[in-house]
Amino acid sequence: MNHYEIRNIRTEEYRIVENVVREAFWNIYAPGCDEHYLVHIMRQLDAYVPELELVAIDQNEIVGAVMNIRSHIVCDDGREQEVLSLGPIGILPSHQGKDIGSVLLSAVKDKARSMGFRAILLCGNHDFYSKNGFERAEVFNIRDAENYYFDPLHVCGLYEGALEGLSGRYYENEIYQVDQKAAGNFDSSFPYKEKIAGTESQLAFQKNINKRRLAKKSNFNCRREIKMSSTIRIMTIEDKSSVIEMMKVFYASPAVLSNGSEEIFSNDIEHCLNDSPYLEGYIFEDSKEIQGYAMIAKSFSTEFGKPCIWIEDLYIKEEYRGFGIGSMFMDFIVKKYTDSIFRLEVEEENERAVKVYEKCGFSILPYMEMKR
Repeated sequence: MNHYEIRNIRTEEYRIVENVVREAFWNIYAPGCDEHYLVHIMRQLDAYVPELELVAIDQNEIVGAVMNIRSHIVCDDGREQEVLSLGPIGILPSHQGKDIGSVLLSAVKDKARSMGFRAILLCGNHDFYSKNGFERAEVFNIRDAENYYFDPLHVCGLYEGALEGLSGRYYENEIYQVDQKAAGNFDSSFPYKEKIAGTESQLAFQKNINKRRLAKKSNFNCRREIKMSSTIRIMTIEDKSSVIEMMKVFYASPAVLSNGSEEIFSNDIEHCLNDSPYLEGYIFEDSKEIQGYAMIAKSFSTEFGKPCIWIEDLYIKEEYRGFGIGSMFMDFIVKKYTDSIFRLEVEEENERAVKVYEKCGFSILPYMEMKR
């Protein structure tokens, strides 16, 4: 096996690494790729761990790179345990098959262990990662945030006994839900490359991402439901500052095309509070701890001949996702407005949200929306 220099990335190498990752992933999982954009924006996160963005050097050329961010598992006993999310990891096509990925993984594990981290999680090919100390997360009863076992999800404990007591739900950072439009704009700053659809690797990837199985309800779920006792109530003036902070997060996410402004947020809330015939605001809370909020707008649908309720905003704080709060709100609002049609907007790329809404009875309308 060749010997490669493994070291931390340098600031002036950011663009080089983004290009390495672009070359590594191009047309592999989808036509083109967005992993190089993901690398670019991950460095802006508070969760980004700069000590664990490593590069592999061969004859003074960067030929591979890997990065990590902090994430967490909410364990079945209610504890929250910090872990690492690894990825992207990319190797130049000309250097693949030379064990560079394994060398990078070994270096990451050694450094993460020395920094006191407990475990690393990632989504990837079982044949490769199982040879590098990773096991399927399901073996340790680790599920995704929606309580599903997910075949590509793997975990590696960084010391003996590290995975004991980690049974629970793994919450990866929302940044992995990439804004496709922003990714496309970012990619346009690189040299043109042809996008190819329907490759063998793309078809295999689509097959693997559908390998999800709902876990049986655990004692953790029961405890969390009792502990949270989530309730829905009308928004009040005392909620204003909390709602504005949540709106800032929501409108900065890939779920919304526009970023909004504090002036708009404040105006929206004022309409919710002042008995507007058009807008209503709701708060989700547990023992006075706010978990999220929702806003609905009222209109009339001539197409369906009945009142129309638009689900304008539906935001749940990250630590409370996957516990059915969104579904509870949908059930609540449908029962409140029994003779209405319900509509909402969702980004096509937000597959997780699309699935949730479909489970709540929503179906896709083939419309192009326009505004003025």
